[in-house]
Amino acid sequence: MFDDFTCHYITAMLWAEINNDGTPLDENYDGKPGEFTDRCHNQIIADAKAFQEQYGHLWENVATDQQAAHNFWLTRQGHGDGFWARPEIYGLNADILTNAAHSFGQFELYITDDGKIDFCG
Repeated sequence: MFDDFTCHYITAMLWAEINNDGTPLDENYDGKPGEFTDRCHNQIIADAKAFQEQYGHLWENVATDQQAAHNFWLTRQGHGDGFWARPEIYGLNADILTNAAHSFGQFELYITDDGKIDFCG
């Protein structure tokens, strides 16, 4: 099972991204581990854990894990919203969190022939 941050990170991922035919992923996927390829599942866990461990103290007293996870996904993917757009929440840490999210690079998702979510790269 996923921790709270990772669950919300996946929720944001499925909400914000589309499948191969343009349908939002959250219309067909719930975020259960079996919906991802093993390598995608493992990378999601690794990225969420690393981001929390390295930067969690920067939102600890000002935002929920749900907010931070959502902003991590949106910022990482360059969706035009995210940490940088929330200085009223993150204060001076908004820029640090934005740069940190960008350092993880984009995570381009696609649906495999067997219907699982995977990523390019």
